[in-house]
Amino acid sequence: MRRKVKTSEVLRTIELAQRLENDINERKLKPGDTYFSTQDAAEFLGVARIYANNALRLLEKRQVIIRRQRLGALIAEPAIPQERAVRHLHFIVPEDYFQQEGAGSEQILPGLQEELPGSSISYCFIRPENENDKVADLIQEAKSRGGIEGFILVACSWLSQHVVEQSGFPGVVHGTPYAGIRQLPFIERDHHSGVRQVLKYLRSRGRRRWSLFFRERIHPGDCIFLEEFRAQREVNGSTPLFFTTSVLDQIDGDVGRAMSQKKGVDAIICTSILHGISALRTLEQAGKKPYEDIDIILLGSYGRREEDKKLTRLEIDLPEESLGHKLGKAIAEQAAGNAVANELLPVVLKLPS
Repeated sequence: MRRKVKTSEVLRTIELAQRLENDINERKLKPGDTYFSTQDAAEFLGVARIYANNALRLLEKRQVIIRRQRLGALIAEPAIPQERAVRHLHFIVPEDYFQQEGAGSEQILPGLQEELPGSSISYCFIRPENENDKVADLIQEAKSRGGIEGFILVACSWLSQHVVEQSGFPGVVHGTPYAGIRQLPFIERDHHSGVRQVLKYLRSRGRRRWSLFFRERIHPGDCIFLEEFRAQREVNGSTPLFFTTSVLDQIDGDVGRAMSQKKGVDAIICTSILHGISALRTLEQAGKKPYEDIDIILLGSYGRREEDKKLTRLEIDLPEESLGHKLGKAIAEQAAGNAVANELLPVVLKLPS
């Protein structure tokens, strides 16, 4: 049974932080007034201390409170309003992609909030059937409110990227933009370096027969992976048996067929955790062991789930909070009228633990 990253985890942090901020406003607390400790906040919110701590931390990054170790918090001096400040940030990600791959977890919130202290943050979980209309509606609503709002796009369609690009609002693609999207900066893992690390690893392991599996919905970054693998194929001396995409109900069958070929495969390379989990399950059913008998490599891991850690995986070599800083800074710089350069994030290949 695969474990999904719950949308409720990131939404809960945002909601609890807002409840605390509403409490501060309703009680008309002033700068310097004492506020809740983590235990007090947990009792007030009716949640475990870990969730209360996450909410307080978000308020600290928002510059609403100042936290003191073991002494609770103080109400902070209000930040001086900036003419070009971002009033609200929209984090837009397909719901299934968030749940399956773990992109945009609550771990990035502190970094985002620290770069955009005066901004409220909301997550918009979209679905393919209404994605374009939903993003267009968000843009229109933002224009009707006036002021500056920012947009972070994860695994969104070309049209969604285009609508944000043409809106005039600050925006950044966390991933690879589609062809023709030139005015939105992007922050993406370095796919070329990642493929070179994977191929070097395969050579060191003597792996020569491998299969590449892609998501049902191909993203631009997946195409970069594919082209880099093709470009390096002759150098590596490998002949992949499969380049395939799989819909959810066909993943087990596709992975099983790759493993049951006459010569078999000695490496399964996946862009989705779903293929990786299927490969693990298929290996276990065949009485084989991952890493020892067949390498299973996940190209796009965020390293947050237990399933990820059973695989050889490419991870961004950067804490998620630091990633939040980079995304938030890209939005803040655009709001200030500054150009933002694209950025490729370093990746590292990690072995199963």
